Amino acid sequence: MSEDKVSVLLVGINGYAAGYLNHMLDNGAEHGAYIVGIADPTAKISPRYDEVVTAGIPVYATMDEFYAEHSADLAIISTPIQLHCPHLQTALKNNSNVLCEKPLCATVDEISLMLDAAKNAPGKFVAIGFNWSFSTTIQQIKKDILSGLYGAPVRMKSVVFWPRNHAYYNRNNWAGKQKNANGDWILDSPLSNATSHFLHNMLYLCGKDVASADMPASVCAELYRANDIDNFDTAAVRLKTVSGVEINYYTTHAVEAHINPVGYYEFEKGSIANCGSVSGFTGMLNDGTTKSYELDPCINSHENKLWQCIEHCRGKGSPVCTLETATALTKVVNAAQLSRPQIVEFPKNMVRLSENGENKLTWVDGLAEAFLGCYDRALLPAETGLFSWAKPGNAINATTLETFSL
Repeated sequence: MSEDKVSVLLVGINGYAAGYLNHMLDNGAEHGAYIVGIADPTAKISPRYDEVVTAGIPVYATMDEFYAEHSADLAIISTPIQLHCPHLQTALKNNSNVLCEKPLCATVDEISLMLDAAKNAPGKFVAIGFNWSFSTTIQQIKKDILSGLYGAPVRMKSVVFWPRNHAYYNRNNWAGKQKNANGDWILDSPLSNATSHFLHNMLYLCGKDVASADMPASVCAELYRANDIDNFDTAAVRLKTVSGVEINYYTTHAVEAHINPVGYYEFEKGSIANCGSVSGFTGMLNDGTTKSYELDPCINSHENKLWQCIEHCRGKGSPVCTLETATALTKVVNAAQLSRPQIVEFPKNMVRLSENGENKLTWVDGLAEAFLGCYDRALLPAETGLFSWAKPGNAINATTLETFSL
């Protein structure tokens, strides 16, 4: 690798992956990085494909085709969930460092394959793209937690409503699915994908050092759906971590109201609150002392993780969210699916359809209020006794979860 230039392979350039393409085309040069190749069978549908061609960037349908002719310092993998494991293995086998989008993978079975691939590529790093972990906001909070300012974490909770319309579920052939046509696990859901950042963040803040997360010990989940999909669009989860922290998480795509993540993290010596991720976080110690954490403007974007990984390729620092760090989220997702293998359908008399031109949104009347109430009380819906539609899940031991099957 040149001291000044970092070569980047983009594995996927459409959908969420377009963000990496945009940043590399627009700002790569100022960061001393350039696109050495693209591996994407649908590259031609990118709005910026003509620029790619004009820039002389080689485009391939597969990673193997790219590596047959080139090498790359960094491979950025932004492909469907079921492809993360094989694509990461291919990148490491070909001597590339890796930035792989979240989630790490679909099932715990794949974790060992990915760990083995990393062990067989000494000197190469793997970063997993949970945005919040790479932000200055969360890094400052974790620094203070690790310093002992707040004492040990005791319990945490978070709620987020991100409505997703029919176009979201129809945008590809894997959204909202448990498996693909080949029988490969996908397990796409708000828990594993769109809002996974905020569940992962709680696990991450409980980790014992800057690049670790606390692992789940037990998981109990209630899983629901209103949309016409295979998997769930709504989840309420309670888990206990190995270190004894209780975490409650509420997330749904089946509401009209958009609420960015709200969170409350309790510690022995104080608490940290996040009010919708628009004004940062506020810490309060038991003696009344407060501390504000300014919101990183890039906390929800590609930029932090991209440019940090470019610097890591130069030997400057190491990823704060690694392959090992991200295993915690995958274990929670798998345990949640096992906790409630039969997804509960919301009663038809609660389900609504809103239409705005071609945009159609399926949502559940009363769900937002129900989840906000559950968040306030740190209860799962079935525990409240208030909702006839609520069905409890079973407690799953996540410490022994090494294979996944429904």
